[in-house]
Amino acid sequence: MIRALWQRFRPPPLQIPGDIDAAKHQELNRDNILQLLSHDMRSPLASIIALSRHPATTAEASENQNTRIRHNAETLLHLIDDFVFSMHANKKEYTQVDSLIDGLLDDAVYQIRELAQLLQVKIELDLDDAPQFILADQVLMARMLSSLLATVLRRSEPNSRVCIQLLHDLPPSGPVEQAWVHCHIYFRAGFADAEPHAAATHLGFGLNTDFIQTVVHKHRGTIDFNWPDQPGTQGTITLRFPLLM
Repeated sequence: MIRALWQRFRPPPLQIPGDIDAAKHQELNRDNILQLLSHDMRSPLASIIALSRHPATTAEASENQNTRIRHNAETLLHLIDDFVFSMHANKKEYTQVDSLIDGLLDDAVYQIRELAQLLQVKIELDLDDAPQFILADQVLMARMLSSLLATVLRRSEPNSRVCIQLLHDLPPSGPVEQAWVHCHIYFRAGFADAEPHAAATHLGFGLNTDFIQTVVHKHRGTIDFNWPDQPGTQGTITLRFPLLM
């Protein structure tokens, strides 16, 4: 079944600009998807089956068993959702429309609000005064932004702030120049912790930076990661997308 799914949904070869090697990137995407299908999805399904084989004998045990089954079922649904988004991200062409990037950021922040509360990190938005439009597949772009912010939250220091600043270039002076929208994400690094990672996956943010980079590049954008090495120091992520004039 897993092999049949892979053959059916195998992503096409990627052509990624810059220094990223397309073949290695494609191979990594394939490995990530196979990991999702062969292991990540099997684990909660196996747990549900195991729990169902042994009926609880008391009301308390039954409630605990139902909670565990529900938790595994939700995890499985999120993983299936991640699989669908991964396949969508690797489509040859996106359906892109004029999109207000401010609105996409608002949607992304709303999606991760529970995770931010769980990890005790406050998110602040510093948006541009004028509305800025880009060409985007709105569903993919919103999911990419929420996955990126979830990754930042998992790496942030508790009781800290994540600041998102949106800027844009001045109108181009000539017909060839391209104006850009710039999105800067500032955060303070915390210690690695296994529990926030598990919580993030349970809340539906299991997509990694390969998905993020694929979506950014296929929107003709760029992304730069500056992950700090030491806890308590500032990290920065910078996104750029072509501005619609």
